Amino acid sequence: MTPKPKILFFAETVTLAHLARAAVLAQAASEEFETYLAASPIYDNLFNFKGIKRLNLASLSPKEFLKRLSKGKPVYTKDEITSYVEQDLRIINDINPDIVVGDFRISLYISSKITKVPYISITNAYWSPHSHQTFTVPELPFVKILGPKTGQFIFDLARPIAFKLQAKPFAQVCKKYSIEPPGEDLRHIYTTSDLTLFSDIYELHKDSSNIGQQQFIGPVLWSPEVPLPNWWNKIPSDKPLAYITMGSSGNVSTIPYIIKALEHKNCAAIVANLGKNNVHSSSQDIFVADYLPGEEACKRADFIICNGGSPTTQQALSAGKPVIGVSRNLDQYLNMETLNRFGAGITIRSDSIDLKQVEETIEQVLGNSKLRNKAEEIAFLMKNYNPKENFMKSVNILLNDSK
Repeated sequence: MTPKPKILFFAETVTLAHLARAAVLAQAASEEFETYLAASPIYDNLFNFKGIKRLNLASLSPKEFLKRLSKGKPVYTKDEITSYVEQDLRIINDINPDIVVGDFRISLYISSKITKVPYISITNAYWSPHSHQTFTVPELPFVKILGPKTGQFIFDLARPIAFKLQAKPFAQVCKKYSIEPPGEDLRHIYTTSDLTLFSDIYELHKDSSNIGQQQFIGPVLWSPEVPLPNWWNKIPSDKPLAYITMGSSGNVSTIPYIIKALEHKNCAAIVANLGKNNVHSSSQDIFVADYLPGEEACKRADFIICNGGSPTTQQALSAGKPVIGVSRNLDQYLNMETLNRFGAGITIRSDSIDLKQVEETIEQVLGNSKLRNKAEEIAFLMKNYNPKENFMKSVNILLNDSK
């Protein structure tokens, strides 16, 4: 019997999203390939890795990752990237895969070239240097002092330089291994590989990018395999329902404002708080669980309030529901900018949130049928994508081309 080809996934678990996408695609690949998934075990309790061989991988902790983002520092130091490359090489040489796939494992650009193994990266289209994005200033120390308006002015001037400085440690490691860097811009590091695939739909980006349509495999959706809570059938049906989750990278200090605003607007809410004790309400219409099956929660809700990142917003839009994104980092702002432009979402800055603003935004979502219509339009478009099937087609094309 001819042995199956080997596919090796690397997921950088600085947020849950990167492991989730890798795990979903690895599951799809396991039918045709001997499949390996290397990742930190921090989120393993939320997954079923049936058919996948799990390998442990050292990653920057989510806490440290968010800390560096909040200060505008390079996410990785030269020494950390070097350590990642050495770790990649040990695993690749041990497994001897036919192809490697990375989700935010930027070191694979280097290690795949050293080992001459074809490399696919999974990311979002708004990070592509070929995407014409508006860059909203994230929560950085100088914004807290100067305010968002002045902060945006400074950010617009400084961003190109900052993106080059962010890319410098990576370029230094490339030089160490005698490899040409992918470019001077941080976005080249995030999106350069033998084949870069976007977990998005082309229709949301076709007017603001020069990216080929074939690179869009569609949103890779994932929900934790947890049972529905006991209160699921007690949710009232006679008032608007919000689904709230700040995920692993949102600003949980915004939750009290959101809950209070929903109470004032006579809305019910279901909340996934990831084990954080951040939901306090005397209302019988606020329901809380550590984790919820996100796709089911989005189908049940009338609108979704989240951190604005792609995993939850894509779940919301696949159910045809509008999104309020309470955003803090650049990734979240970039994603919400796409939804705002299309007309299916509204962004709130998490560093300047107040009760009145949240109430007015909820009113806007409930009273604006255009938001729901646009969300439903996106849901219709998403039905034309089969991300698992598209991913496997891309894998096989790259393998055949590399022979």
